[in-house]
Amino acid sequence: MAHRILILWGPPGSGKTTLGRQIARFLGWSFVDLDREMERITGIPVSRWFTERGEEAFRREESRLLERFLQTSKVVLAPGGGALVDTRWDRLLQRDDICWITLQAPLHVLLHRLKKDRNVRPLLHPHPEEGLRTLLQERAQAYRRGIQVDAHAPLRLVGARVLQHLSWISPRALEVPPHPVILGHVPLPPEEATLLTHPHLLRLWEQFSRTSSYVIHVPPGERYKTLTTYR
Repeated sequence: MAHRILILWGPPGSGKTTLGRQIARFLGWSFVDLDREMERITGIPVSRWFTERGEEAFRREESRLLERFLQTSKVVLAPGGGALVDTRWDRLLQRDDICWITLQAPLHVLLHRLKKDRNVRPLLHPHPEEGLRTLLQERAQAYRRGIQVDAHAPLRLVGARVLQHLSWISPRALEVPPHPVILGHVPLPPEEATLLTHPHLLRLWEQFSRTSSYVIHVPPGERYKTLTTYR
C-alpha cells in the first residue's frame, strides 16, 4: 500500500511545522500542525492547557485529535514534540499507509531556532536551554523511533531526505539543484545558504550566523581544506 499519511515528529525546533508546510505544498496534500489545530478547535492556547488543566488533560485531548487525523488520507501531520512519546503509538510503525519521520538536530541548532520562534513552549519555560536539555534526555529513546532524518541542513535538502522515504515518490522529482559557491567577503547570503568558516572569521559573518542555523565550523589550517573534512 502506498503511503497516504506523512508524520513529521521530533523535538521542539526540529522544523516539523516549517518543513511540513513545504512538503504538503509540494505533494498537494493537507498540512496539520496538531498544536495549532487543537487551539483552533478548543479555543484554548497550548500554554493555557498546561497551566490551567495540566499536561495529562492536554495529552488526552491531543490523542483524540491525532486519532481523528490518522483516519484521513493525503495529509502531512506535525504532532507536538511530546505527542508520540507513549509506546502505544508504536502501532503506527506497522501501518503500510503511514510514513513516520523523526527529525533530528543538535541541541545548539534547536535552541537557535527556538529563539526565533514566537510560540510559547510550556515545557521549556522559563529556562529554554536547561528545559530542552532535560527534555531531550528524557525522550532520547522515544526520538529514536521512526525513520531518522538529519534536519540540520537547508530546508530543500531536508525536504528531499524526507520525501525519498515515501513509497511512491520518483527519485528524479527529488533532485536538488546545485547551489552556487561564493568565495571571499560578499554581501550577506540568503538564509538557506551554508556557511563554511572557522571561529577566527565567524565574527565577519555574525549577522548571517544569527539568521541561519546551518554553519559549519572548519578548523584553521590548509590541511583541513579537503572533502574529507566536510564529509
